Amino acid sequence: MTVDNMFYIFGGYDGTNRRNDFFRFNFRTNTWTEIFPADSEPPSARDRHTAVADSNKNIYIFAGYDGFNRVEDFYKFNIDEGKWSRVLAMNSEAGPSPRHSHTAVVYNGNMYVFGGYDGHYRADMFKFNFQRRVWKEIHREGMWPKSRYRTATTVMGHNMYMFGGHDGARQLNDFFIFDFGTENWTLLDLSGQLIPSPRDSHVLVTHGNSIYLFGGCTGNPRSDFYRFNVEKKIWCAV
Repeated sequence: MTVDNMFYIFGGYDGTNRRNDFFRFNFRTNTWTEIFPADSEPPSARDRHTAVADSNKNIYIFAGYDGFNRVEDFYKFNIDEGKWSRVLAMNSEAGPSPRHSHTAVVYNGNMYVFGGYDGHYRADMFKFNFQRRVWKEIHREGMWPKSRYRTATTVMGHNMYMFGGHDGARQLNDFFIFDFGTENWTLLDLSGQLIPSPRDSHVLVTHGNSIYLFGGCTGNPRSDFYRFNVEKKIWCAV
């Protein structure tokens, strides 16, 4: 995730071990720096977790897989203080089950978590209020995406966009919008036009009036690149 012209990356899998190292990339100087937090314990080594940042220069790491178990712990790194701390929800029992390969975004002081794998492929959705430290499950009404993991989401305006993923049997290429105000999902009908092929483990980002999709796995690794014009509702290859 990016904060103040810096790109932060935590943990992952290097092909042999799960990691809990923490790095920062400076876009101005094009240099990497490893971060060694002072007087605080970082999250355990893991991959398939989510990392988001709020408006107060806090980076949050939630859940993932440590090589043996799916985890549900929740950590915060304050950039100004340079310290990790455990996030203790007031109602942790109302939060997501231990899982990995979920997705998470931040909007208006809340972190939204969707799907993932907890022993089953999930389609549940939760939001965590950073100020109140309270979880709330968003209950299904009307249109709702099917269960999946390794999907990708991004925020534009008052909406979250979600493309594809894997439902446990096959890759998907459906494209959903979640309205943060109404907490309702809409499936975009894009029949008759170019649509990226079904995939998981891809990347979705927002820039200007467009959403960009890169790579992923369709059964084989991909390096294709697409742009979705939100106003015209049209995909095109980049």
